[in-house]
Amino acid sequence: MTSRLNAILITIAIIAGLSCTKKTSSSGVNTTETSATAIAPIDIIDSEKIKTAQSGAVTESIESSVEFAPETQETPILAPAPVLSITSAFNITSANEENYSLIGECSDNDLVVDILIGISATSVACTDNTFFISNYDISSIDDGNITITVSQTNSESTVGSAVEIVTKQTSVPTITITNSPGISQANVTSYAIHGSCSENDRTVSLAFGGSLNFSALCSAGFWSLNNLDVSSLSDSATISLTADHSNSDAISASQASASIAKDTLAPTVTITQAIDINSDNQTSYQIAGTCSEDAQIVTVQIGSLSFSPICTSGAWATGFQDVSSLEEGSLVVSADHKSSTEIEANTAEIAISKSTVSPTVTGLSVPTTLADSAQLVWTLVDPVGSIIEDYTIQYRIKNTSTWLTVVDGISIDTSYTLSDLSPSTSYEFRVKVKYFESKESTWSETAIGETKPEDPLFDSPNKAMNVGGATTAQVVAFEDDTNITLNGVALKTLAKGESHLFNTAQFDVIDANKPIYTAGRRTSGNNGDQYTANMTFIPASWSGKNFSFNTTRYNTQKLAVYAIQDSEVNIYSGSDFVTSMSIAAGTGGVLSWSQYGSFQVSSTGTILAFHYSNHTGTYFADPKPLLPSYTEIIGIPSKSMRLTADSDGTFYNLFHSNSATESGSLNRADSITINPKGTSTLYQSKSLLIKASKEISGASFADSDGYCASVFLPTNLMKHKYAINVDSDYVAFASKASGTIAIYKPDQVIGVDTPFNELELSRTEGEDHSPYKAYMNVPLAGYRFISTVPMAAWYQATGSTGSSPNDETILYGTD
Repeated sequence: MTSRLNAILITIAIIAGLSCTKKTSSSGVNTTETSATAIAPIDIIDSEKIKTAQSGAVTESIESSVEFAPETQETPILAPAPVLSITSAFNITSANEENYSLIGECSDNDLVVDILIGISATSVACTDNTFFISNYDISSIDDGNITITVSQTNSESTVGSAVEIVTKQTSVPTITITNSPGISQANVTSYAIHGSCSENDRTVSLAFGGSLNFSALCSAGFWSLNNLDVSSLSDSATISLTADHSNSDAISASQASASIAKDTLAPTVTITQAIDINSDNQTSYQIAGTCSEDAQIVTVQIGSLSFSPICTSGAWATGFQDVSSLEEGSLVVSADHKSSTEIEANTAEIAISKSTVSPTVTGLSVPTTLADSAQLVWTLVDPVGSIIEDYTIQYRIKNTSTWLTVVDGISIDTSYTLSDLSPSTSYEFRVKVKYFESKESTWSETAIGETKPEDPLFDSPNKAMNVGGATTAQVVAFEDDTNITLNGVALKTLAKGESHLFNTAQFDVIDANKPIYTAGRRTSGNNGDQYTANMTFIPASWSGKNFSFNTTRYNTQKLAVYAIQDSEVNIYSGSDFVTSMSIAAGTGGVLSWSQYGSFQVSSTGTILAFHYSNHTGTYFADPKPLLPSYTEIIGIPSKSMRLTADSDGTFYNLFHSNSATESGSLNRADSITINPKGTSTLYQSKSLLIKASKEISGASFADSDGYCASVFLPTNLMKHKYAINVDSDYVAFASKASGTIAIYKPDQVIGVDTPFNELELSRTEGEDHSPYKAYMNVPLAGYRFISTVPMAAWYQATGSTGSSPNDETILYGTD
């Protein structure tokens, strides 16, 4: 009797134990904790009298009339029902309807979990008492409340389950702006704008520049506003316009946006580049200027010749034109411009002269300055081979009226270093040539240069700084009795062609009483050669306040900066701010960011700067010093080169040494890729000269055996003499003129001994502006290269002593 009573009590207890409790997790996600126990029929109880609900069903009461089995019969042991819970079930949106995730817990690892989400069914294994699905597509289920049921069935057909209800809402309102013309004098008080919308009879809210607001009603899927008075907005090239829209459930559409320009002022046009015409440029003459009406024509007149460039990003240029048909003498260049509403700009005019039968001075520039000196470089154009007698040089403080004449004796050199200037002062310079029987040319175009601040860094022309952070370096001397100092302390006295290895730290300063070249190896820990970088020291004369450069790979990007003056250093990519740093005078800092492209550096004080990519913290790639930008740069593309502009609306022309030419335009944010001509490995491709209407910079990236970059050199920084500090795979030269390079070994005296080898700077004939090139395999440390014409030079180190192999690097030279 006792065993029968126990069986009844057990059965009743099991039935009463069925329960379902819904809980809410701390994260706000609905979770369900379900427990369910079902009992298979027991032969001592009339199965018709007991009905057991499964998965939360109600259990009917057991009638009192029960037949008991004999006391000797054993009660069967029943398997408990599976227990499941849903621990993570998010609402369904357009963002997750094609990759929905569900997570839960399950009691029976040997049973499959069946999942039903609305009408979509799937199943997964129960593993480690957990089940989940991810990236599950339920986009076919209609919006609304969706029931999620998970269940397991054991071997006795007992089911355990859990239920959760979520919401699916994927119908989001939409809004677009399909017509948003620029604002001009013609429409400033009757401006019209329209677009599309999804919620009929609902408001569309419009905002101009965050200060002027309007609203329209969505009708038949469209909205429009007409005759708006937007005269209160200030003229701007970039006025932000936004449109907002929501449905009756207060669900907002993704905001629509556009950028419009307001220009109600009269158009403007200027001429910023128009040099005299001579025999050197008459078949490839270019003038350029600024303009206010993008996409509108600028009408240019050069004497009797007319040209029609398009205004692009606020600038125009004629491109290289043949003006040889113009008569000799004085000429007027004019530029006219008008807006799309036919409003005329004031005509810009400038006077030039054409002289193709007498010598002239062109291309005057100020490539480098120190605190009290400025180096001038110019080009003589002499179509008839006149007898050159001398040059007259004049200078004045910028914006003053009195020109001062330099007393320098007689010299026919096309460069001069002017001394006894004042620090931190802008000067203007001009030059003219004296030729046969004291005849004189007209003055050259005026060049402007600013002297450096008064600082010990600028008291020697041979000082250079380890801005990049090389840890060991090697210095080479051009001449005997060269006394080297490091941070003002004697380091070594070198003979001609002799090199010296030394340890160094970032921002160390090397100096000498005679010209030197220094570069070094940067590494981290015990990394192999592939993680190192060959970093040239930066001559102090390369300092400035504004630079541009580009990057192509291996974030994080690093810009090491040494500040000669207190400086706020800002980096931009086009008009977008990237990062900044305040650096006190006499100290250095490193700016970091992770972004590829073209960048501009703007500093409030004078700085030296060096860029490299710092992949994974110990991998140094693409090291390159920042050089002053210039309107003409020269170099040798490796796998490719990238071109960057300091200003929007920059027009450029490319001249390869095989006479191939190209042209185009770019803005500050652009990074133009230029492919090499000829063999694209180990600097064996053709040299490349790039002329531009505004200042540019560029670098060659990655030849066949390394992750390195090397800058193109402004042509006004080309030198006659170079020396290599380490054994190298090659040395490559580029120049604007043909010439001969004499090569001297370390034990040879320049100008006395016969050079052990010579190279010819050559090109493929055909294009007057094509550059020249020379190349030598396996030069050794201490080799010195003396050219008859100014040139630029690059090398690739062979070994790991004081250098990084396979890294091409620019040389800086001397005259």
